Amino acid sequence: MSGAPTMARSRRTCILVEGDPLLSTLLCEQIAQECRIETITGPREVLVMNKVRENAQASLFYLGEALLTECRVRLASSVTGIGLILGAHRTRAYELAVIDAAFCLPELLQAQTGWLELLEREEVRLAAVCEQTRGVLAATRVEFSRMLTPDERREGVA
Repeated sequence: MSGAPTMARSRRTCILVEGDPLLSTLLCEQIAQECRIETITGPREVLVMNKVRENAQASLFYLGEALLTECRVRLASSVTGIGLILGAHRTRAYELAVIDAAFCLPELLQAQTGWLELLEREEVRLAAVCEQTRGVLAATRVEFSRMLTPDERREGVA
């Protein structure tokens, strides 16, 4: 079997980071059964500066620091993967690194055939949760342009 299933790295990472943590745990366990995993840089927390571009003058400034957890691993003595996640989540960073490396392997792993389906199913679930949240938020939306002053309420202005 040659050629790993395709899904953009950024899309895959978003699904794994935003989705159910059990999915990345499951994939990582399957990879561990088939490959030797070598930790290059163990999971560790780091602070990174958030650089932001101000719109009016297009100048850059530092908004503040963010805590990330990073990890680097190597699979099959050849492919390197990196895991980065916002916050202190050592296990998740490790799992993300392992999964990242597995998707870069030149040969498919036996367990890899159903991974895209699992990821796509999780993406659909996340979209449904997002849509449900939008609906809840929309119900609480206030249109300030339509708010009446106390005088207008007394006068019955609609």
